[in-house]
Amino acid sequence: MKKLLITITLLLALACGSSDYTVEDFESIGFKKEKQPFFMMVGGIDGWKGTYNNESVEIIFFDQENNLKTFLTGQENSSFYNTVCRIGNTVVMSNENSFCELAKNELEWSK
Repeated sequence: MKKLLITITLLLALACGSSDYTVEDFESIGFKKEKQPFFMMVGGIDGWKGTYNNESVEIIFFDQENNLKTFLTGQENSSFYNTVCRIGNTVVMSNENSFCELAKNELEWSK
């Protein structure tokens, strides 16, 4: 019974948590923003290029699922980065996988 209660509580917490992230969320795990790319051209509402442990990272924030999915299926994101991952309302791009994995682990469990 105790295991069932814990499982239900975890599921409710995950279901109720928001997946709308801000640049401050990413800064809290070590992302250092440097400049803003042309995020509006791809349907984003915000975007930042920066670094994490000397790894080049670009994050684009979306407010509409259609724009996010269009970006992920388009060719815009494939020519500059080796790693592209979705985290909530964002697309994170980098040449190494370390920041994507860190962000998924840290942010998705905190919301």
